[in-house]
Formats: sequence, structure tokens, C-alpha cells
Amino acid sequence: MIVTKLIKDKKDNYKVIIDNNNEYIFSSDIIVEYRLVEGKEITEAILNDAKLKNNISIYYNKALNYALTYNRTKSQMIDYLLKFDLSNNEISIIIDKLIKVKAVNDYDLIMNYTLCLVNKGYGKLMIEKKLYEHKFEKKDIKLAIENIDYDNYRKKLDEISRKKYESFTKESEYEKVVKVKKYLLSRGYSYEEISNIIF
Repeated sequence: MIVTKLIKDKKDNYKVIIDNNNEYIFSSDIIVEYRLVEGKEITEAILNDAKLKNNISIYYNKALNYALTYNRTKSQMIDYLLKFDLSNNEISIIIDKLIKVKAVNDYDLIMNYTLCLVNKGYGKLMIEKKLYEHKFEKKDIKLAIENIDYDNYRKKLDEISRKKYESFTKESEYEKVVKVKKYLLSRGYSYEEISNIIF
């Protein structure tokens, strides 16, 4: 196979024409790395390798931008990359690169998100449910739940219990307690956690 023509576009990419009829778009980095100049003879293996690296480069940059616009989980990034015509190997390489530069960091993300949910007054059962909905890995969810700061968790539980209790002004004492406990159950607190609440 012979590189018969190179045509540069406005985005610093090149249209590479092989054997006068097959066209490929490559970044300037790939052109330099593989020395794809007019008249050069290349093998199919070199062409396939250049295509693979070019694909990874293009979709890595897309994925990086997507990851940085809003913190994304590894699973969300895989779902995003599956929309493109990429092989499992290409996706795996891109994900590894994103993890290496810490654009994707499930550990930090799950810990921060868990703390946020605690501060919003959610119980462990609801937190666990929300973490699964965000497609975090099971081992990370278990670790996040185990590492919840108990004092802060209990403080938030007491705060929302008292606030909810005080919002009921026409109910009897018994009705207030029943309604507060029902509310706390809906927030994901367990019976055990709410059984000893003092208003």
C-alpha cells in the first residue's frame, strides 16, 4: 500500500489517501508518528495500528471533555463510549488513560457523593440505593457505607428528626412520633436507627 496524497484540514487533521482510493482521517500526531508522507509504502499492520491509535486519541479527548464537565463514574464513561463504534479493547485503553490522569476516580467520587447524601439527611438504606443507581461497583458501595462518619450521620438524623417533629403543630404527641418515624423510614433510615430518637 502506498500513501498517495495528504490533504490538511482546518482542525489540524489530515485526509490520507492510500492507493488513490481509500481515505482515512488522521491527527497530525499520528501523521508524524507513522511518517505518513506521500509516496511512503506501508503495510496493513501499520495502517491498522495507526487507525487504532488515532481512534483512541480522538475518543479519549471526547471522553476527557465529557468526564470533566461533570464528575462521571467509570460505568457512566463506559456507557458513553459504547455509543461510538469502538472495540472493547479501545474502550478499555481509554478508560485506563482516564483513570491514570484521575479524570475518572470512582473512589473519590463515591466518598464525596456519600458524604453529600449524609449531609442531605438520607439514611444508609437510601444512600446505598442511590449509589447503586449511579452504577458504582458493589465493593466501592460497601466501602463507602462502612466509612460513613457515625457522629456526623447521627447528628444529621437528630437534626431532621427534630425539624420534622416541630413541623407538626396540631397532632398529638403519639401522632407526631409516628409521622416522624414514617418520614425517617422513607429517607432510608432503619428501624434500629430511629428506635431511640429523643425529640
